[in-house]
Amino acid sequence: MFLGTLQRYRFFILLATIVCLLGIDPLMRDFAPHATPFVSRIVIASLFVLMLLSAVLAVQKRAWSNKLAVSLAIPLVLLEVLQVVYHWQVFTVSAHLLGGVFLVHVVVAITAHLLVVRRVTSDLICASICVYLLLGLMFALVFSILESVTPGAFHVADPTESVSMRFGSEGSSDVLYFSFVTLTTLGFGDLTPRTPTAKILVCMEAVTGQLFLAVLVARLVGLHIGRSVENRD
Repeated sequence: MFLGTLQRYRFFILLATIVCLLGIDPLMRDFAPHATPFVSRIVIASLFVLMLLSAVLAVQKRAWSNKLAVSLAIPLVLLEVLQVVYHWQVFTVSAHLLGGVFLVHVVVAITAHLLVVRRVTSDLICASICVYLLLGLMFALVFSILESVTPGAFHVADPTESVSMRFGSEGSSDVLYFSFVTLTTLGFGDLTPRTPTAKILVCMEAVTGQLFLAVLVARLVGLHIGRSVENRD
């Protein structure tokens, strides 16, 4: 009964955990500014692990997809624990790399689900929002890896402003902010790519965001029109 309820609302649960993960760091920085960086890393890592478990639940419909998600999630959880305890760059980069692979798998699995569903439901809408937010989170991990490997890959317009482009640190909201600003093509200009690799990655995210929205809207409109015609007939 309980597992059936979880499976039924799997995309809503995943969406809730993603929103919590995206919002926890700025809330802590605004309302708990005296919290230590270690506490911040624990909270972010805990929510990230919770999001991983929700993602495993979301792709559980197919056996091979579930097995792959679990095989990626287990070492990823271990790396998250290690980077919180030791905060070594090798653990952080490894966790981000494996996390990026995991998110790619989840995005592909949920997108495949979106393409076979024939009705516009709340479940379909939640799944669509999850994919869009996971794309932003995935690119945030990519930007974090790039900043770890090549420091200074991103330029801050205001040099007096303290900005961290590394996910999982006490400034995770900065890299998430930049990723979603790029995904939605807002382009405020306070953070900009500096190196050629950073520039091409930013372009790829912007194009991905626009293509996803265009395809998603066309898909939802097509399903709605098709359903309306079926009901009328």
